[in-house]
Amino acid sequence: MSEASVVTYKHKDNENLEYHLKCSQNSRFRIVATDGVFNSSGDCANLNHIQQLSEEYDAITVVDDALGVGILGKNGRGTFSHLGLEKKAELITGTFACALGNVSGGFVGGDKELVKWLRHTSRSYILSEPISPINAVIVSTVIDVLEEDQSALERLYSNSTYAKTKMIKKALKPIHNDYPFVSINVGSTLNAQKMVEYLFEKNILVSGLCYPNTPEGASLLRFNISANHTEVQIDKLVDSIDEAFSYLE
Repeated sequence: MSEASVVTYKHKDNENLEYHLKCSQNSRFRIVATDGVFNSSGDCANLNHIQQLSEEYDAITVVDDALGVGILGKNGRGTFSHLGLEKKAELITGTFACALGNVSGGFVGGDKELVKWLRHTSRSYILSEPISPINAVIVSTVIDVLEEDQSALERLYSNSTYAKTKMIKKALKPIHNDYPFVSINVGSTLNAQKMVEYLFEKNILVSGLCYPNTPEGASLLRFNISANHTEVQIDKLVDSIDEAFSYLE
């Protein structure tokens, strides 16, 4: 919508990012945009290095922390808190559709003057409807719970660790990361499709991530473990995944 030139830098490649910042120094202004947590792998962006480069080359940093807020850091405060970074990006975006109540809507936070400017100039914001009062109450309540009680996050991480440990014992090789996403590599897109269908028949709903969201031949199955899952349910999940691999053979 802005008609700005877009350049994609290589995944977590600081040298490549710096190269593009050097090549664009004649631009009126530059924005470095990144996820806080990458959707397919569950690993975090190099936010410290990104911010250092943005500061050095006079660029604005925008971090989409949709998968960090409510999950990572102290009281679910996001990826910056998780990485121990005091300096925040100029703009942080997020969603209410994930950890903050699973309702419609999202937010942009950051530098006060920049946010004020966006309120008056962003066409997508100006022409959008506000979130409903009930959704606002839900999000506010979730934030209050996160501030007052860590037990839900503790159960979430405990369940995630339990699931990954059980998968390793079954030689399923979950992707290593610090995020409660649990993912395994299943190879081809066809494998992912067959396993998703097989698990669905077992009343297990699984997300399949395939090319172009992942490299070709490296499709993932992602399991959204929650704080409310029991060890019995997780055991059934792991056993069913093992059966699904046998079904492929």
